[in-house]
Amino acid sequence: DPYDNEYKSRATVVWLDKQFTVKKRYLSANGKLEGLGYDMILNDNESIVATNCIGRHFDVGFGHGILIPGWRPSIYAVDSSGQFSWQTEMGYAHFGENLCIFNALIQSNAKDGYIAVGSQTNFDVEEYYSADTLKGENFRFEALIAKVSNTGDSLWSRHYYTSDFLFSNAELYDIIPHPEGGYILTGNS
Repeated sequence: DPYDNEYKSRATVVWLDKQFTVKKRYLSANGKLEGLGYDMILNDNESIVATNCIGRHFDVGFGHGILIPGWRPSIYAVDSSGQFSWQTEMGYAHFGENLCIFNALIQSNAKDGYIAVGSQTNFDVEEYYSADTLKGENFRFEALIAKVSNTGDSLWSRHYYTSDFLFSNAELYDIIPHPEGGYILTGNS
């Protein structure tokens, strides 16, 4: 029952010892729809910063109660004891798709935060199902790069897309620091 807030998809971080025995585990709260953890960083203080998606159900049944999930990219932190610290959602969510995600995460060159890359859409589910949006605007998936501070404050985000297609499918898959400063990104368009 999607209305009961007992979601089966939850964010998970598991610490294993050398024999692959579970030492500790973080599991997101029942009342949140979360999933798709793709990357994480272990900090010197043994805290974890990771990427995942935050979801919510949208009623698109036009009065018939049809619910589908929409997903937004997210960066979150768990302290060294496995307790939740902070979470920052970014980007738009496309109905029923798991493509609005962060695929890769690194600590910034200046060590003042974290930079993640992935994808978002240029619309949300309400816009997609609204006739008002069909004014010539192309629905598209956009490559997304975003930065949060060490405490999870959203600092900035940028998005890129291919303008020569009716329906862009741009996405970033990885990021590495450039030796002379800046970053090198890879993905598709």
